[in-house]
This record gives sequence, structure tokens and C-alpha cells, in this order.
Amino acid sequence: MSKDDKRNKKKVNVTVKVIRIAIIMFVCGIAGYGCGRIAGIFKNKGIIENLADVLKTAAVYGIPIIYPVVIIALLGISFYKYIKAKRAFSVLTDDDEDRMLDIDHSLSVPNMLLNLCLILSLTLFSLFMETIELSVFSDSIKGIIMLAASVFFIISYIVLFVIARQCVELSKKINPEKQGDLLDLNFNKKWEESSDEAQKLIMYKAGFKAYKVTNYAMMGVYLICLVAQFAFHAGVMPIIVVSIIWLIMTAVFCIESARLEK
Repeated sequence: MSKDDKRNKKKVNVTVKVIRIAIIMFVCGIAGYGCGRIAGIFKNKGIIENLADVLKTAAVYGIPIIYPVVIIALLGISFYKYIKAKRAFSVLTDDDEDRMLDIDHSLSVPNMLLNLCLILSLTLFSLFMETIELSVFSDSIKGIIMLAASVFFIISYIVLFVIARQCVELSKKINPEKQGDLLDLNFNKKWEESSDEAQKLIMYKAGFKAYKVTNYAMMGVYLICLVAQFAFHAGVMPIIVVSIIWLIMTAVFCIESARLEK
């Protein structure tokens, strides 16, 4: 293939990419306009208000049940997985390296569940407090329920931390070179520095994957907040919060990339 042919092919490829992006932007614009129009129609017909009332009622009766059930289930499964890994490690011999690696990998399950539990605990606790305010209980009953929910939140967080710390300690027994304690403020730094090159590569790839996925998620959440602003009168605060998180994530990634390149 001659240089002119390669140059023409490159121009065609660039043109196709530009057209593809333009089509995606056009479709997204039409979809956003359509969602806005539909939301306006639903609002005029009272569908939005009725839907809000249904969701509010479902939250008032559902969240008080969902909150403790989800948190207890996640903590219970995490503790079971940790105990199972601990028992398997206790009967290992020094030359059983393959089994030791399997046990180490199995600890990723409780670690993942505990991280999910932490996020869901904060979210569901806030929703629980909000829905109790919307309930028909008297102020004294509401106060007792809120106090019980606060105690449950604190206890569940302590249990979560204890299980997470035990998982870290077991991982350190499997990998003696690992350093760090969850009680240390710089635990993540010590843990990263004590990891080998393969483990660091896994962390870096996982982190970059999370960055890319979060970018797409932020776009979707921003559109949802934008629709909610006009359809449900949610205000501009959700958009501001999403934008702040998005800006911080992008700025940190760009600044750190520039620093590491030097």
C-alpha cells in the first residue's frame, strides 16, 4: 500500500469516527429532549405526583425492613466467608501453596461485601431517618425508632470494622511480607508499599478500570439528576454534588498522571 493510500485511509477512519461521535451526541440530545417532554406530560397529568406518593409510601414501609435485613445479611455472609477461610488456613501445611493462594483469593469476597455494606449502611441509614420523619408515628415513637436505628448503625459499623480487620490480619498471615493495620491512618499506603509488583499491577489496573466505569456512571447519574430536577423538583443540589465528585475524580487522575510522567 502506497503512502497516499495510507493517508487517505487514515482520513477516512477519522471521518468515520467523527460521524460516529456526532451521531451518538445527536441521539443523546434527542433522548434527553424526549425524556424532558415525557416528564412534562406526566407532570401535567399528575402522574409524577402519583408516582412520588407511591414511592414515598413504599419507602416508609419498606426501608425500615430493608435496612437491617440487608446489613445483617452482608455482615453474616462476610463473617461466614472469613471463618471458612480461617479454618482452611489453620489446617494447611507449609508446602500447600496452591491451596494457600485459593484461600487468599477467597478473602476478596468478604472484602468486597464489607465495602458494599459500608456504602449501603450509610445510604440506607439516611433513607431510614428520612422515611421515619414521613411516617404517621408520634414524635415520641419516632424518637425511639431513630435512637434504635442509630444504635444499630454504630454496632453494625463496629462489627464491619472488626471483620474487615480480621480479614486483613489473615491475609497478612498468608502473605508475611504484607504490612499495615486498619487501625493505622495510612493503612492503604503501607499495604500498597508492601505489595509485590504483580499485586501492584492488579491494583493499578483495577483502579483505572474503576475510573473509566465511574466516568460513564457519572454521566448517567448526572442525566438522572437533571431529569429529577425538572420532573420531581429535586433541586440543583444533586447535580452540584455529582459534579463536585466528578471534578475531584478527574482532577486527581489528571494531576497524578502528570506528576508520575515527570
